[in-house]
Amino acid sequence: MKSNIKKASNDNIQIPPGKLVAPSIAADSIAEVNFLNPYRNFITKRPLPPLVQNYYDKNMGILHMYAIVFVDSNEDPGSFDVYQQEIVSESGKSQLNFYITYDKPETRVSQFTGYRVNFAVRMPNPGNPPTQIETFLWDEDPRTSRGTVTTVQPA
Repeated sequence: MKSNIKKASNDNIQIPPGKLVAPSIAADSIAEVNFLNPYRNFITKRPLPPLVQNYYDKNMGILHMYAIVFVDSNEDPGSFDVYQQEIVSESGKSQLNFYITYDKPETRVSQFTGYRVNFAVRMPNPGNPPTQIETFLWDEDPRTSRGTVTTVQPA
């Protein structure tokens, strides 16, 4: 199966599938989180899955996304880009995948800073919005978190 993941100019950087829908979102840090683990070898380099909430405004045809992403506290992610990919889920329903991206070195850590990343996307078919979305934190060199699946809520 051919991957639709695009490589950027640096071979170590990979841009997620889909189209760029929210470039350079400045995010505020909102919390420090420490996952103490006595078995340090089990701490992964993969990003943590984001916490996500969303609302769909059917009158405006806009999906409002509110996410908290967790990044190594020793790194300043600067800004985040968001990519959107439309797919059909395993259950045969319309689903959107969102990839919130940043690029920082991969490290094994237990101390994270939570960043609020909010954005809105106009739906191409407002009368038929997706029933669920999956949101990933994507480190572009290339690591991706497990996705967080959420049901689309009416506003």
